[in-house]
Amino acid sequence: MQNSPQHTPSAFAQRLASRTQEIRDGFPEPATLTAEARQLLYDALGGMIGHTPLHRIDVESGSTIWAKLESGNPGESHYDRCYLHLLHEMELRGDIIPGETKLLDATSGSAGGSLGWIGRILGYQTQVIIPEELPLARVRALQDTVDEVTISRRHGEYIEGVVQTLREIIKTRANIRLLKEKKLALPNHSRNLSTPAAFESMGREVRAQLPPDVKKLDSVLVMGNGASIKGIEKPLRKRFPQLRVHGVRDAEKSGKITLFGASGADGAGKLPMPFLNPDQYDTVTDVHQSDWLREFEECNKGESEMNTIGRTSAAAFMIAKRLIEKSKERMNILMVVYTHAGRDGDEIVTDPDATYAGNGHWNQK
Repeated sequence: MQNSPQHTPSAFAQRLASRTQEIRDGFPEPATLTAEARQLLYDALGGMIGHTPLHRIDVESGSTIWAKLESGNPGESHYDRCYLHLLHEMELRGDIIPGETKLLDATSGSAGGSLGWIGRILGYQTQVIIPEELPLARVRALQDTVDEVTISRRHGEYIEGVVQTLREIIKTRANIRLLKEKKLALPNHSRNLSTPAAFESMGREVRAQLPPDVKKLDSVLVMGNGASIKGIEKPLRKRFPQLRVHGVRDAEKSGKITLFGASGADGAGKLPMPFLNPDQYDTVTDVHQSDWLREFEECNKGESEMNTIGRTSAAAFMIAKRLIEKSKERMNILMVVYTHAGRDGDEIVTDPDATYAGNGHWNQK
């Protein structure tokens, strides 16, 4: 899946190149930098990642939805925070070596893009495993930032199939040797115990950005692997001890993961997600794809303040509005715009049925 000589980078890749040009020019040979110079490189990346705006949406009832625009990161995703934190930690421990270690992880899109561009700037080759069900535009966006994209052939299993493919890859004799020699490493962002700490900065920023007159806060956050919620929640509770957390998850995939603490038959055959603690949520709403896709398309008509909102964030936006409609009191609700709607291609892709057919061809309805 390599780009052809005639390949034109996606609009996302062009925006990313423009936003990171200064840092790439300032550190042209990252693998040869001294320890002090590499810390300066990490500091420079830290100055680019995070510090994203908090967008205010006033609702007619007097309630307010506060949207943390993580789409404002260079990679247009909250995962920029994740991989900057994880790779720095791994490097300081000596687990990875610039110019020598290849980084391998599983992704459904956004995480892989962040790993790819940050890895390149830090001097690491990257490889990601993706589901074959991904839309063509998302695959192309990954090809623009990641050195090697491998498609999991476990049709219908989506991210859990990707994880199984990843396990099969690293169990080969050659890769076991590379892991021991630190020629290959797995950040394992979805289950790395350090991942929640990467998102604490987001919570600290929100805590400081909210006006002083906000005394009570609810949050409507996409559950995913649970790491970002755990990280965001920790600093927010210092200001809002009674913070209510409303989890949103994809109804079609909710039966394929194991909540933290599940055991026996409840967890059999499911993908473990160590940060999904059921006690962490005041409510959990399963949103069907048809509902969040409709909200996504409505948000991205260009007529709304939220016209750069990604699909999962559109589901959270929908649930936030429903909570306000049912409430008898004014509410302040935090949500996160995790990714930019146009991040995965030159135009918004709303066809969830586009599938990879092999040999560079996709079936798109």
